[in-house]
Amino acid sequence: MVLSKYSYFWTRNPSPQIFGSLFEAWKNHNTIEISYETPAKEISVRKIDPYIITSYKGTWYTKAWCHLRNSIRLFAVHRIKQITLTELTFEVDESIITNFNKNNPFDFKYDNVENIELLFSKEIAYYIIERCNSNNYSYKINSDGSLIVYIKSAPKYYILCWILCKGSNAKILKPQSMINDIKIHAAKILEQYL
Repeated sequence: MVLSKYSYFWTRNPSPQIFGSLFEAWKNHNTIEISYETPAKEISVRKIDPYIITSYKGTWYTKAWCHLRNSIRLFAVHRIKQITLTELTFEVDESIITNFNKNNPFDFKYDNVENIELLFSKEIAYYIIERCNSNNYSYKINSDGSLIVYIKSAPKYYILCWILCKGSNAKILKPQSMINDIKIHAAKILEQYL
């Protein structure tokens, strides 16, 4: 596997040696011992069983059984500072694989919103159409080239992030509760610049 030297500014590329060892452990079902650095720069040593390796928004993660915490944890691969393959092996818990959500590897529980309507400018309409590839989405192209997207149900957090990152090229049309939420967020952002 080759990791590109070119990446978005928010990408955290792991060491190729660390990633290679992690991949070997995942492939062969070997328990590994890692030195893991938290965002606060604290180091802990622990054994993990890597069930899943995934990339989410430009960062590699492994979903693994943590022997230290006796639970499933998500580890950012770029924070693994040392890795040692052990001779211990593990059986994959198939329920972890079956229930894994690649769009939400952190398993955050978000409030869902239903019957969402969003308006996107003609400048980004076709970009948005490329991303509406789910049965949960439908869309209509307006005569001026703008786009209305209809979403049956989605986490409120994702919709707010989507609208905020598109700036003036996006607008929530329905439901009113989402319009109220975006106004609050926009006001808080504006306050930071006054």
